[in-house]
Amino acid sequence: MLEPRISKYLHDKATKQNIPINGTLELTARCNFNCPMCYVHLSAEEQKRRGRELTGEEWIDIAEQAKKAGTVFLLLTGGEPTVHPDFVKIYERLSEMGFYMSMNSNGRLLEGDLLELFKRKPPERLNITLYAIDNDGYRKQCGVPAYDQVVRNIRALREAGIFVRVNLTITPANQEEMAELVAKGKELGAVILGTTYIWPQIRVNEAAVGASFRPSAEEAGRAMAVYDSLRMPHEDFLIRARQLAAGIPQKSPSAEDCAIGMPMLCRAGRATYWIDWQGNMTACALMPIPSVSVLSGGFNEAWQQLHRDISEIRLPPECASCEYRRICNPCAAKCYTETGSFHQKPDYVCRYTMSFLEAMREAVEQEQNG
Repeated sequence: MLEPRISKYLHDKATKQNIPINGTLELTARCNFNCPMCYVHLSAEEQKRRGRELTGEEWIDIAEQAKKAGTVFLLLTGGEPTVHPDFVKIYERLSEMGFYMSMNSNGRLLEGDLLELFKRKPPERLNITLYAIDNDGYRKQCGVPAYDQVVRNIRALREAGIFVRVNLTITPANQEEMAELVAKGKELGAVILGTTYIWPQIRVNEAAVGASFRPSAEEAGRAMAVYDSLRMPHEDFLIRARQLAAGIPQKSPSAEDCAIGMPMLCRAGRATYWIDWQGNMTACALMPIPSVSVLSGGFNEAWQQLHRDISEIRLPPECASCEYRRICNPCAAKCYTETGSFHQKPDYVCRYTMSFLEAMREAVEQEQNG
């Protein structure tokens, strides 16, 4: 899904001026599902052991500080954000502040009073993940037979005129159902965004560097090519495959980048931020470090410190000269979660990218050979 031009313009300008235009508030690490690949989900007992989650008033205060600092776009997430005891209060107050607000959810609770809330104060977008094609699949993947409930809620939201994006996370448990998942997303009339890359779960378990409930890099890369062929009109898919097979032009790296690695080039920590359920600001969801407490010195101080910290990060030197870097988009979060270091090449990502490209080239060859 292409980013709207106005959004890209605003984010690019904010990145140059170090303005925190886009933020995510992770209201809780708790969830009413129990998915094995989740990078944040903690049981209520484990979350309590690690510390308390912020109250509604604390989140509202942080949002007020963020707005004054320049935040326009705001995403509410979790865990499952709707299980926070003050969710309605938080959502209503933030909506009244005028943020361009969206939300991630598993969709199970988006009915009744919450549906009416969204009808009164519609978000810009609801991102709802579809995990399986029936209740049994949901039971195996999420621990809850919630398929019928989730699909019913998506339909009700769409009927209410609310913009819904269906997210698809392809795992070993649903890989064989990919075509049916894409078809269901289309049938629901939603925009679809899928991925076959699953992040290591180091936020849940520090020892889980490079580990998650996911296919092999080779399987996941080829599955991404299949996903592209399912979501796009055939001719559009072939155009994309041909472009990738031909390679994407890129600037030659500088001698410095080849020697010590490129700096972070994404928006994380330069225009966007993530605040976890305990009030710690990080550059994005998957990077546990650098981390700065918003509660200690306030939003502005945390933002400035985060920006200084990410400016010191350098990516693996070999990625700078790699001809495929525009395709795999090596980032600090991938390097750190896959290897435990910002400076080490993420082998899983390399193998994933090469497998994806191989599958796309095969699609081009098959078309050429009739």
